Parts: sequence; C-alpha cells; structure tokens
Amino acid sequence: MTGRREFLQTASAGLLAQAVLPLPGWGNPKTLRGVFPILQTPFTVSDELDLDALRRQAIFLDRCGAHGMVWPQFASEFQSLRRQERLAGAEVIASAGRKLRAAVVIGVQAPDLATALAYTRHAEKLGADALIALPPLAEQDPGRILSYSHISILTLHCESSDGLHHQYP
Repeated sequence: MTGRREFLQTASAGLLAQAVLPLPGWGNPKTLRGVFPILQTPFTVSDELDLDALRRQAIFLDRCGAHGMVWPQFASEFQSLRRQERLAGAEVIASAGRKLRAAVVIGVQAPDLATALAYTRHAEKLGADALIALPPLAEQDPGRILSYSHISILTLHCESSDGLHHQYP
C-alpha cells in the first residue's frame, strides 16, 4: 500500500464485503459492521480469569449498543493467557453472545500456526460470528506474514498502531 487513500479504498471494499459475506456453514450470521470494542480480560484477586465478569462485560457492551465485541486481542493481553483460559473465555463470550444482538468475534492468534488453527476450530465450534487473527508476533519475514492470508475468507490489512508504515510486497 502506498498511501492513506489506497488504504482507505481497500479497507472500504473489505468492510462492504464483510457486511454481505456469510460465513459458510455458520447459519445466519450477524452483521459485521459498526462499533466492536475489545473486551478487557478481568481477573479475580487470586489472579484467576474472572469468567463471570467477562460474561457481564459482554452483556454490558450489548446493552450499550455495541454492534459486536472482540476478545482476546492486545488490549485483552492475549499473550499472557494460558491455553485453557483462552478456551474458557471464548466459551463464555460465545455462550453469552447467542442471547445478544451484538456479534462475537474471537481472536485466534497464537505463537504458531498449529495453535492458531486449534483456537480457530474451537471458535468455529462455538459458533463465533467472526474470527480475528494476527500473524505470530515473532514473524518478521513479510512474505511469510502475507502467506497467512490464504487461510482466511476475507483478509483485511490495517496499518500498524506503532506509527510506522509497514510495506509488504
């Protein structure tokens, strides 16, 4: 991408496609457009994942009018969660989401592709409305980063939040 205009054109096309592309075999998907806050990851005083607080947070966002919710991502500190915590959190949010208007987007990024695919299968089994992923954080090769796009239904590129423009071939 060479500039802001090209990025916005690409992102606009992607967002339009998101609003109309059903996910194969996933029933009647919710519309994927609007405001999608990233849920925080709540912990108890004994440093355990607080699943009830996570569920209440999902319900709160729906009551506030959010169009969807995303968990876990950077703001959720996904990299510090154990595998079982990630699975349990996704289960709680997906279960709550079945009774909510807001769409549920589950993050499936992981340090390696095999783990990311395991998270993907779990989120699909739970009936997530959409998935979001990052290439493994340690990956630096732009060609390998782009190779991850072949496994998605719809790939969107977003500029980095570090303020730098990353040019991929």
